[in-house]
Amino acid sequence: MYVDYLPKISDLATRDFFPHCGTLFWVARFAPPGPLVELGVRGGDSTRSLFCGAKDSGRQLYSYDVNDCEEPVTRLSASIGLKMDCDWIFEIKDSVQAAADWNGFPASLVFIDTT
Repeated sequence: MYVDYLPKISDLATRDFFPHCGTLFWVARFAPPGPLVELGVRGGDSTRSLFCGAKDSGRQLYSYDVNDCEEPVTRLSASIGLKMDCDWIFEIKDSVQAAADWNGFPASLVFIDTT
């Protein structure tokens, strides 16, 4: 169960995001059926919480950022034993382009953390 990663995810989180790790996991875990979308990745704090909620409910997380965050997020996640597998789809795009290109199922949750 991916909920078991929550303490380690919280330990990795920045001070500003730490209080929100559990909340975001549970919102993702119990969101209606459909893929999850994240706009803005930065260091991956929200990504790991959303990803684990998605995994525990058998769904995928699509993440978009203007910077290439895939390798740092994957590496830091691996440091706590969390493998960011094929259920995490990352693309370098801004939120406007991500929305314009979206052709997936209706998203059950869209998390926006961009400037």
